[in-house]
Amino acid sequence: MIRLASIMGVAAVATLVLLSGCETPMKTDYAKDLQGTWMTTTMRDVPNQAVTPPQMVSVTTVVEATISRTDTNMGTVSLAITNTPPVPPATLPSVGVAGKIEVTATEITVTQAEVTPMEAAAGLPGGAEALTQLKLTYDLSDDGSELTVGSELFPALLGAMEIKLDKDTSG
Repeated sequence: MIRLASIMGVAAVATLVLLSGCETPMKTDYAKDLQGTWMTTTMRDVPNQAVTPPQMVSVTTVVEATISRTDTNMGTVSLAITNTPPVPPATLPSVGVAGKIEVTATEITVTQAEVTPMEAAAGLPGGAEALTQLKLTYDLSDDGSELTVGSELFPALLGAMEIKLDKDTSG
């Protein structure tokens, strides 16, 4: 009986060792859920600095973000912001931001960000230096159709701390 108990004990330990060696925790790939094209259109009032005193002008702001996954929790992002009509002195109707991203469960870190045209970066709080490592908070809806993104730079770019983007499912 002791011999049988000893054999059963060794078998149990061996089974646990095998299972612990084979079972590895799965790393969640957050970038996979974010890939695609995301869009929103908002109306907002912005000051027209070209007139004295500055007057508020209504503009339509279209935001389109394209996120591509390059590896687990890694990817690229391109963001196009178009204001219609363009408002002086920023007479540029659109701004583009592109960079590499790393994604966690709650945050997107953008590195190697490039702004087109570069003059648009000068108007950001912290200037172009603010884009060296940009942190964005995000929340993805349960069905994956809506992405809420926030940043301290968004008020300067979009007039709000966060924006809600809808996934483009047409393509």
